[in-house]
This record gives sequence, structure tokens and C-alpha cells, in this order.
Amino acid sequence: MIADVAPSPVAPRTAAIPFGRRLYGFGSVFGKAVRDSRRAFVIEILLQGVFLLVILAGVANAYPTQAARDEMARLANQIGPAAQGMTGKPVNVATMGGYVQ
Repeated sequence: MIADVAPSPVAPRTAAIPFGRRLYGFGSVFGKAVRDSRRAFVIEILLQGVFLLVILAGVANAYPTQAARDEMARLANQIGPAAQGMTGKPVNVATMGGYVQ
């Protein structure tokens, strides 16, 4: 009979989530979303890396000599205040990192 079975006084214990996983959110719904989208994340990172390399190769071809890079830096530093308001103050534009920035 069903009425003869008494309910358990103690609820079943679930496995506790370790502190590290809880801290980073990997034991949550957020963690599941991250695990489910790993492949898309890796593909996106690779595409962004390739895109950055293509842009940098184009800049290297456009300004192949030191004189051309110096001219680009001079033009960027002489830009008017209206354009600097849109793009920000140029910082070390003659280098590849400054150009990308």
C-alpha cells in the first residue's frame, strides 16, 4: 500500500558547488552558456586576430618607409581641435600601436 510509506524527514543533499566555480559563475546558468558557446568564442577570437593582421599589413604597405610614417605622424599631430574631439588626441602615431589606437 502507498499509505504505509513514510516521507523521509531529511531532504536529499545535492552536491555543493566548489567556491572557485561559484566565484567565476561556472556553476550557474551563465556557466552553461559559456560552456555551450566555446566554439563560437574561439572562432570569433581567430577571426578578430586575422582581421587585425590584415589591417596591420595594409598599414605597413601604405606607409613602407620611415619618411612616410613621419609624414603620417605630422598630419595626425596637426589635425584640428574639431577632429581631435571626434578621434581623441593622437599618441605616438608613428608606431603601429599608436596608429591602431
